[in-house]
Order: sequence, then structure tokens, then C-alpha cells
Amino acid sequence: MEYYSIVHLLHTDPSGAPQNVALLSSSATSVMFSWSEVACGQRNGSITGYDCTLRIKDGMTLQTTHSPDEVEEISGLNLQCGVNYEFAVKAVNSIGAGPEETFEFTVDLGKR
Repeated sequence: MEYYSIVHLLHTDPSGAPQNVALLSSSATSVMFSWSEVACGQRNGSITGYDCTLRIKDGMTLQTTHSPDEVEEISGLNLQCGVNYEFAVKAVNSIGAGPEETFEFTVDLGKR
């Protein structure tokens, strides 16, 4: 008599957020960010991409995008000097999206 065991792997949303979010460049019309992957034990499956959101701090969402890797440029913007903005990124797997990591910044267009 043969016995077989069946193992069910329960996949869930990523339980960790991307790490080390950094602003690579900014202007009045675009921003570019990078980040590190979610820690291996918090991925809960293969990461298929990243949902990115740019918003005014504590306010309106300006743009949402989906990035296949750990860098994203958001363009076509009209950012204002002195306004506090927030970039948020969360990892996505086949089940759903995990918690977000945020990065706050203010655009400085220099002296005119």
C-alpha cells in the first residue's frame, strides 16, 4: 500500500513592504524613485510588480502606476515648489498587494 501526502501552500499578499525607497531625480514635471525588494520571507510568493502612488502629503492622489521592477519614473506632472509630496510603493504577488512604504519629499526647483 502506498501513501501520498498532499501539501497545500497557502499564498497570501506580501506581508512586508519594499525597503530603502530613494528619490533618484526630480523636476517640476517628473520624479524617479528606486527601492529594494521585499525581504524574502515576507514575499509570500513571487513578486509580479509594484503599485506606485504619488500624492500630495495628506491629500489628493496625483498619479498611480504599476512598475515591473524596482525603479519607476512618473512624468507629466506639474509639481509645485514648497509643497510636500509623498511617494508610496507596495509589492504585488498573484494574490494581492502588500503594505506600502512611503517617501516624503519637497520639490526644490532652485533659484530663478
